[in-house]
Amino acid sequence: MKKEKKSINIFVSILFLCLAVFLVYMMFSEILDTLDSFNLSPLTRLLCSVWIVILFWIIYLNLEYNFEKKFIYLLPFILNILFLLGAYLPNNPYDYFVILRLNCFIIFGYLAILASNYSQKGIIIICVISSLIYNPLFPLHLERNLWLIINGISIFITLLSLYLFRKNEMSKKNEVKGS
Repeated sequence: MKKEKKSINIFVSILFLCLAVFLVYMMFSEILDTLDSFNLSPLTRLLCSVWIVILFWIIYLNLEYNFEKKFIYLLPFILNILFLLGAYLPNNPYDYFVILRLNCFIIFGYLAILASNYSQKGIIIICVISSLIYNPLFPLHLERNLWLIINGISIFITLLSLYLFRKNEMSKKNEVKGS
């Protein structure tokens, strides 16, 4: 009976994720069509939609498990760094940078929320500014060399955030053990 219930839960989860991807795709396409400043292929729109759902799923898991699962906790940091490092590769298509903007916008917003849980005002401000820089709806149009510098700073901000959050988590655990 438990195995049957587990397979039904997995099936319902997959259906929910497919529905979420479809709804995000429709919203994302509608937003892009009204702005009329992006010229993205349907495949890129679908990839962006899938990526949005995956990022929000990762964020949900982090909040649900209270950051107890190390891999899930580290995933947003790792993904952000990998995307930012990918920007240094030559000959990336324009679509890659649209997905990069979307990724950084969501991740830095999430990091600002995490920083507010730890009352770290400096990191909150830095992450909010970073999120606004990568804002995909009203993008900044800068030269590639300047973007490479901003991406390097963003990698540093992500690593600094990870270090500070881990440090706070360790001090919280030590306080609980000491009590």
